[in-house]
Amino acid sequence: MLMYVRDLMLGMLAWICGNWAMSSFPVSPSLSYEKWSDIVTLFLYRPTRLLLAAVLFGAACFILYKLLVTHGNQLLQRNAFSHADWYLHALVLMFALYVSSIQLVKMPLPTLAVLAITVLVHAHTWFRRRAF
Repeated sequence: MLMYVRDLMLGMLAWICGNWAMSSFPVSPSLSYEKWSDIVTLFLYRPTRLLLAAVLFGAACFILYKLLVTHGNQLLQRNAFSHADWYLHALVLMFALYVSSIQLVKMPLPTLAVLAITVLVHAHTWFRRRAF
C-alpha cells in the first residue's frame, strides 16, 4: 500500500515540477520568439531561467514516464496479483495519464517533442531486437 501512496506523491511532484517549469520559463512582452534575434537574446540574457525550466520539465516528464511504464506493465500482468491491486494500479495509471494530459495541454510543443523522441528511441530498440 505504501508503494501506491509513494507513486501518488510522485505524480504530485511531477505536477508541481510542470507548474514550476511553466512559471520559471522567461516570458517578456518585448520578446515575440518569432525572430531568431529574440531567441538569441533569450539564450544570452536569461540562460539560467531557461535551464531551470528545462530541468524541471525534464524531471516532470521522467517521473510521469516511470509511473506510466511501471503501472502499465503491472496492469498487463493481470493474473500476477489480486483484483484489489489491479484496481489500485489502474487508479495510479489513470492519475498519471491525467497529469500527462494536463502537461500536454499546458506545454504542447515540448511535451510532443519528448513524446516523439521517446517513441523513436523505443522503436529503434524494438527493431534492433527484432532484426537478429
